[in-house]
Amino acid sequence: MGANILQYPFTHPFWERATLLNYLQAYNHFIPQRAIGYQSPIDALKSWYAQHPDLFVKQVYKQAELDTKTASARCKPNGILVIAPNQAQAFIAGLPIGAFYGVGHVTEKKMLAHGIQTSAELLRWSREDLTALFGKAGLFFYDIVRGFDPRPVQAGRVRKSIGVETTLADDILALDAVWRVLTDLMTHLVTEMAKKKSSGRTLTLKVRYNDFTTITRSCTAMAGFSDAAAIGARLPRLLAATAAGHRKIRLLGLSVSNLDDGRSGLTPCQLRLPFCS
Repeated sequence: MGANILQYPFTHPFWERATLLNYLQAYNHFIPQRAIGYQSPIDALKSWYAQHPDLFVKQVYKQAELDTKTASARCKPNGILVIAPNQAQAFIAGLPIGAFYGVGHVTEKKMLAHGIQTSAELLRWSREDLTALFGKAGLFFYDIVRGFDPRPVQAGRVRKSIGVETTLADDILALDAVWRVLTDLMTHLVTEMAKKKSSGRTLTLKVRYNDFTTITRSCTAMAGFSDAAAIGARLPRLLAATAAGHRKIRLLGLSVSNLDDGRSGLTPCQLRLPFCS
């Protein structure tokens, strides 16, 4: 249907855009999709909201001032906020700058220092000025505040890692406290691997100190890491390569990558190298 619309010889761009918008509304509101139980996308979202309302109203924005209550108020009555194409610019213009993807804590602080508090203020900056201030990211900010994002939509991605991490309520220094957190993370990581029926050949320890400096330490084992024993055997060496016990820590994480879901049926082995004597 969409392909037929695009092939139709419209006499004016207005009619082409209007037709596509009508098709988009029909698709989202009325056309059942087999992948979501023969419901329309809007009906599926309403069903998910009824079962898991916390997924829709928590942390919609990462700004501290936009708390759960504020986010929920934006998404009345059922946790879903539908933004039509002709409403996009008005909606974007009212967003705080920290609500944009790609604007982290450091970038937000830099923007605020230059008087950019909302997207409406970001719109006043030229492409050249933003590039001079933020480098390549400036081009992205210039486009995204205008609702233009050329990145292709990826409906599904191949999982590359499995990880768990925790931000601590209070910074910790003592090694025994660090190990208690790591032991708990290790248990959660093994549980996640079991749920996904997967293991990994590379183990990575993530440490963020109280000054927000983040480091990682990793090791690889051909036998892989699939249980607490294998992880626990390598973890002390990784932790010893950090400043744990000497610098306060605010975040710890564990992950495995180079995943093996067992479907290949192959056993890792060292290939023979055809060197001549």
